[in-house]
Amino acid sequence: MTVHHKLHLLRIQKNLSLQALAEKIGTTKSQVDKLEKGDRRLTIEWLQKLCEALDVTPATLFEGEEGDTPASIMLHNTPYPDLSNTPYISTIAEPPPSFGTTQAARGGAYPLLPVYGQVDALSDELRNFTKPTSHTAAPPALASCAKAFALYVVESSMEPRFSVGDMVFVNPEKPLTPHCYVLIIHNNDTGLIRQFLYKKNSAVFYRDLAEPTEKSLLFTDIKHIYRIVGSYEGGF
Repeated sequence: MTVHHKLHLLRIQKNLSLQALAEKIGTTKSQVDKLEKGDRRLTIEWLQKLCEALDVTPATLFEGEEGDTPASIMLHNTPYPDLSNTPYISTIAEPPPSFGTTQAARGGAYPLLPVYGQVDALSDELRNFTKPTSHTAAPPALASCAKAFALYVVESSMEPRFSVGDMVFVNPEKPLTPHCYVLIIHNNDTGLIRQFLYKKNSAVFYRDLAEPTEKSLLFTDIKHIYRIVGSYEGGF
């Protein structure tokens, strides 16, 4: 029995409709339906919410499913990227990663990426890149990248490439190339997503898509700059 089928049976046993369970975990009826059918990846955030709503442990959901024991739900080697020890410049966005890879094809495990950045509702800034706020499923291309992480887009300056609410994936190990998309983290620990242009005279030149005027930041004003290698429309 798959974990998705077991999720469906547990909901029925608890006498909960799709709508009732959706309300308990703060989502929509269609999203719960997708989770039960296996059309949406069961991330650790979904797992925690569902287990609490159904009053079961994660082991209950995974018990008896070959290759899906709790031990097979993997975090990366480190709980979050060691940003303090990474060169401040480490990494053209590639096509969004495919999430069609099945659990079985990935060795029966669910690799997870840390999600960084907390949204300041007043300024629409991303803050706090010192520890993850949650975890999400890793796209196949980043499943073995120990320092990869994800974050949400919180402003519209990069539309139509990235929209508010999209999730983007970062690979600190990939070098920067002209016109790639990057996450820039300032010294004050705020971040922004922009299109990298080039480096010159101890400065990084970049632009956004809404106002494509060339801008720059001195190296001394940048804590880190990382390459974005993919995105997921609408996030998780």
